[in-house]
Amino acid sequence: MHKRNTHGIKAAANKKREAAIERTEKAISTLIKEQTAINFNTVSRAANVSTSWLYGEPELCDRIKFLRQQGKSKKQSPKIRASDASKDAMIRTLKDKNKQLRNDVKALKLELERAYGKMLVFEREAKRLQAEANKLRKQLAVHNTVSTKEREVSTASHKEGSPQKVDVEAKIQALGIPMNQSIRKLVKCSSSATVENAIKAFQAQQSPIQNPGGWFRKALTEGWEATEPINPEAPPDTTKWPPELTEWYPKAVTDGFLVDQSINLLPVVSGDVQVKICRPDPFGAPYTVTNWQAAKLEWDAVQGIET
Repeated sequence: MHKRNTHGIKAAANKKREAAIERTEKAISTLIKEQTAINFNTVSRAANVSTSWLYGEPELCDRIKFLRQQGKSKKQSPKIRASDASKDAMIRTLKDKNKQLRNDVKALKLELERAYGKMLVFEREAKRLQAEANKLRKQLAVHNTVSTKEREVSTASHKEGSPQKVDVEAKIQALGIPMNQSIRKLVKCSSSATVENAIKAFQAQQSPIQNPGGWFRKALTEGWEATEPINPEAPPDTTKWPPELTEWYPKAVTDGFLVDQSINLLPVVSGDVQVKICRPDPFGAPYTVTNWQAAKLEWDAVQGIET
């Protein structure tokens, strides 16, 4: 059997009752302002409700009876407002709501400040991680580039029957230079032009070389050429050097820009005096070799000197 749904009926009835109560309250207020006699009949007509319904509502019934008795005992006042108790109750309610709203706003502001602080921390951490990631990417790119070059050199060097490797090593050994692990690694990592120039520079020497292995390693690292005889063990004639070099060189050494090496021992390559900048080169050397004019331009830029 289908069960009847009474929930909607009850809700409608309650809504109708509340509307009737509201009309009755307004009607009573209007009758009081107009100084009209208050009884069940006048209220029933003003509120458009039945007298039986008014008797059935205890609060309204008691109020109508009270106002009817008041009208009989004395003349109504010109203006009757809501009771002081009702006013106090309304004021207390409004104050409580206002206090609750202030507390809610305060809590929301505090929560917003905390969230903003966390956001700043996250932003700083994100920037730090981004910088670290960029640094690692650069290091990885350099590593991959070096690894690729080493693999290419290793593949070419270990290729079976490679005449280039045999010829280069044979030329170096024929010069009396020992092919140890250090020289072999430098030869692999250097271009063929750099190796050939080092061999020609070695052949161009007119004076004996006491340490052929060390001399050849230096020639490979610094990219010496055989344009003119090179012998780092015999210092060049410094009287031919420009005064600007002799004046600048000690300052750059003292400043830590150049490697501390006697100016009399600086090598000359292709007519240019070479100096060592305190900066590792791509081949793994702890310094970078270049001609003194280029080094001085870089030093001037670091010092803020306009040339």
